[in-house]
Parts: sequence; structure tokens; C-alpha cells
Amino acid sequence: MSILHLVRTSAYQQDDLAQCLQVYCTGDTIILIDEGCYNLTHSLLADASYTILAISEHCHARAVTCSKQHQLALAELTTLFFSHNSVITWQ
Repeated sequence: MSILHLVRTSAYQQDDLAQCLQVYCTGDTIILIDEGCYNLTHSLLADASYTILAISEHCHARAVTCSKQHQLALAELTTLFFSHNSVITWQ
């Protein structure tokens, strides 16, 4: 059972990302949106085993650099909703 995790807050301010990583399983995907885009540089995500994507438009609005491998266009998010069994929003 795969879960799509939507992380909307910065781990520099709140512990939502840490809680998300505690329940993360193989096959899950983490999407960084809104203030969650700041997490791209957080040490909690240093582990390369996580599948992490960030909404490119949200990164651009916050002047956060996002590598091509982690970018996801907002329009592509809908597809991920249907490719996972459930969605959790961390906010």
C-alpha cells in the first residue's frame, strides 16, 4: 500500500517532516509543497532512499533551487493521486 505524503511545512519551523519520515515506507512518495519546499536543503532528507519531489512552481515562488530529478509541475500532481493508495497531508 503506497502513500503520497504532501509536506506543506518547513522542518526548520515544525516537526511535520520528521513525523512523515517515521511512517515512510518503500513505495511511498513525498511531495514538498508550499513552505515544505524549504525542506529540500534540510539534513533530514540527506538519506537518498526517500522518493522526494517538489512542486517546481512553489520552489520558484520561494527562490528555492530544485534539481531536475526532484521537480514536479503542479499539473502533474493529479496523476500521483491516482497512482497511490492513499494521501496524507502534513501541515
